[in-house]
Amino acid sequence: MSRPPIPSDMKRLVRQKCGFGCVICRVPLYDYEHVDPYRIVKEHTLENLVLMCPNCHRKKGKGFITKERINYCLKKLERAGYTDPDDLQVEYYSLRIGSNVIHSVHGFIFDIEGYGRLAIIHKGMPLINGHICDSNGEKVIVIEDNNYSLSCESWDVEYVGKRLRFRSAPGEIFCEIKIDVIKKEIEVNGFFRLDDDTKINITKGGIYANKNLLAKDNMIMESKAGIVVTSTPPNMSVAFPGGQTKGNMCHGYEGIAFGNTRNSTGNVAARCNIGFLWTPNFLTHLAKAE
Repeated sequence: MSRPPIPSDMKRLVRQKCGFGCVICRVPLYDYEHVDPYRIVKEHTLENLVLMCPNCHRKKGKGFITKERINYCLKKLERAGYTDPDDLQVEYYSLRIGSNVIHSVHGFIFDIEGYGRLAIIHKGMPLINGHICDSNGEKVIVIEDNNYSLSCESWDVEYVGKRLRFRSAPGEIFCEIKIDVIKKEIEVNGFFRLDDDTKINITKGGIYANKNLLAKDNMIMESKAGIVVTSTPPNMSVAFPGGQTKGNMCHGYEGIAFGNTRNSTGNVAARCNIGFLWTPNFLTHLAKAE
């Protein structure tokens, strides 16, 4: 007999009980874990459920985190008290994509066709939502308000310190996101493989299609999305379309800041719906031109 799902009302009470983060290390990325194994108790109860991040979940499974330690951490949380994120004000963080900066982002960090999307909003803590797909377009990682699930053993997600890491194979970190709640900043580095021959590489030196520079040292004052890759771009005007641009400014602009650009360096745009947008054909053609 398959395990019944945990009722939504009970999940909410568990989140409140655990302060909306891992009961052990306070990381805001978690799964629902039974203190006494479900195979023994064979039921979901509020008293036996806690939130645990991927790392602590694995440590519990190996016996490194005991029931006594979990109960000790729960008592500390009861004394501290936490506010429901639904009651807190939304905060907008700066987004650093390689060497490019969006000073206020309030939407998707990335939305890449056929690959996945990830968004983070802040209500006193990061609330992460999104999914990552494999090469067949199947969702292998899903995160809903910090609750993650995996559908493939070779894929992995972990939260270490301030860094959220995604792996597509053992030892291969394809994306790392640093969330700094003190500086109110999100930093993205890694790569996204569009096909066998084309990758978007995000490094401290900028954003690249394979080794071809797309954008570096650009600034956007506000945007609803960081990177978008789509074969059907929205019908919006573009502040910096295509070609090479350097050291230009575009104030009070609503639309797409950078569209199918390459070698864009040191430009400034403000109030954009999308920060960077490229089409797969453009990126593939650029990558093959190496």
